[in-house]
Amino acid sequence: MWHGLLGPRRDDADMENCRAPLLLAAALAALLILSGCVRNTQPITASPIAPVTGQTIDYQVGEINVHRFPNRLTMIHRQNQTNQIVAVTCLIRPGAAQDPDDKIGQSRLMMRTLTKGTKNRTSDEIAEELEDLGASLNTSDTYDYVAVSLKCVRSDLDKTLDIFADVIRHPTFPQEELDAEKTRQLAEIRIREDRSPSAVMTRFRGQLFGAYPYGRPLEGQPEIVSALTQRDVGTLHEQVVRPENMVISLVGDVDEEEARMLIDKYFGDMADSGSQRVDARKSFAPSGSRFEFVRDVEQGFVALGHVTCPIDDEDAPTVEVASAVLGRGMSSRLFSELRDRQSLAYMVGASANEMYTAGYFVSYIATSPQTVDKALNGLWEQIELLRYEPVTDEELDRARTYLIGGYLRGHETNSQQAYHLANWQLAGMGVAYDEIYPDRIRAVTSRDVMRVANKYFLDPTVVILRPMGKKSPASE
Repeated sequence: MWHGLLGPRRDDADMENCRAPLLLAAALAALLILSGCVRNTQPITASPIAPVTGQTIDYQVGEINVHRFPNRLTMIHRQNQTNQIVAVTCLIRPGAAQDPDDKIGQSRLMMRTLTKGTKNRTSDEIAEELEDLGASLNTSDTYDYVAVSLKCVRSDLDKTLDIFADVIRHPTFPQEELDAEKTRQLAEIRIREDRSPSAVMTRFRGQLFGAYPYGRPLEGQPEIVSALTQRDVGTLHEQVVRPENMVISLVGDVDEEEARMLIDKYFGDMADSGSQRVDARKSFAPSGSRFEFVRDVEQGFVALGHVTCPIDDEDAPTVEVASAVLGRGMSSRLFSELRDRQSLAYMVGASANEMYTAGYFVSYIATSPQTVDKALNGLWEQIELLRYEPVTDEELDRARTYLIGGYLRGHETNSQQAYHLANWQLAGMGVAYDEIYPDRIRAVTSRDVMRVANKYFLDPTVVILRPMGKKSPASE
């Protein structure tokens, strides 16, 4: 059980002590396999997105309205009369996962430079107008989508949407601004490599996904980013910013009729490309691997994890609960066992990360140079226990409460609500899932956790940062 990726095999005494639990484990595993709980080792690929006709589609889910304009732009509206702040979020698919191999990082550079000048405004004019209106406008990027978000006072919504639409639709990517943002992005890459946790996680995703786009750093690599041109980001913008790729979500004290009128005013004349959008992805088959590197640092750092399921998979809520049992909060197993009881960890935790076409689970620990291998084994022991022993009711309740509480706190502002509604819609799950998600978490059982652990938590991918001068026992 402890050979291969994780290191040397246990000695005979250890194996004798584990014989009975292993026999029980084998029986349980066999039962789960017979029940259909087997890991999906088939190559993962994206399915084409269903074609959308040009007709207008309107429907309502509770207090949420969804409108599809004739150009296939989707608008989501929720009226919130509790304050005078209006939030607007525009998510545009695809994201950085669509960057070609020779232009990794261009989606981030495009979004960094989006607000730095348009056909109608300079960078300074955009900043000054937003300041005068007391509004904020931000951009971001992920593997699956790029985002532009706006927050303003209700009375200034029309004026602020004019800036919002101008930035999204008419950026010019001025060369001077592009060069400045490129310099900042290169600095991000250096910072990423200078910090042990981010350096390990970057390599972990690369080992886990290989050539699949989720394995590439969003910031890109220095030599690629340095070579990106104004034409590169301009061409990307033309290809991506089309109404059929966009979801605009508006939350605030605005009725549905006015919201629809304003979005139509600023985005209704965008031309539908007329084509079916297909997100082409490279396929890959999940498999375990191990990678070590050495640096002149004070602490060792270990990441261990697995490919799991995409955001719309029925297993996603259970994977999140399993992750919370292991490593979310001070009462989690990793914190209480490896940090409190064994004193192995300066930092320890786990997370589940679901994207649109795949997901991953990762556990991590920062430890002293002398205890790197013991810490690695400790992580794996706790993960294996999920496969062989049911979690307690107390653990399950704590994990579910932790996740639901965090999700609800993440809906306190109009901006947060606008984001979640747009994300669920763009992911193909629909705005109703915003209310369904907590119920899906509440429904997770101990048996469900054991099932997904046996489905996904099998052959781990391991990445180790070892302080200089400290070799692994297997290499000595």
